[in-house]
Amino acid sequence: MITIRYEILIANGKGRLIKKSLDNFRMNLIGLNLDDSLRLIICKQLNTSDPIPIEGQPNTWESMNFEQMPVISVIATLTSIQVKVLPSEFVVMHYMIK
Repeated sequence: MITIRYEILIANGKGRLIKKSLDNFRMNLIGLNLDDSLRLIICKQLNTSDPIPIEGQPNTWESMNFEQMPVISVIATLTSIQVKVLPSEFVVMHYMIK
């Protein structure tokens, strides 16, 4: 089970693809004509920056979220990403309608 999760999300680059998709989505949203407070909320909600290295060991967003995690944690992380994307869409749509 650990090997399959590692192969799909880390070795095969699916975790990197998720990060890239989130980055593109975030950049598209903040590229709209929004006020600064909304841009800040979107950037905070959809943050995919790599974590601060611990004891000099660099870490990536992908490994922090998917590597050596139980399957249930990976599912919870993916659900959390969905939960962050939907309100960002709503906030932008609400702002555009006003």
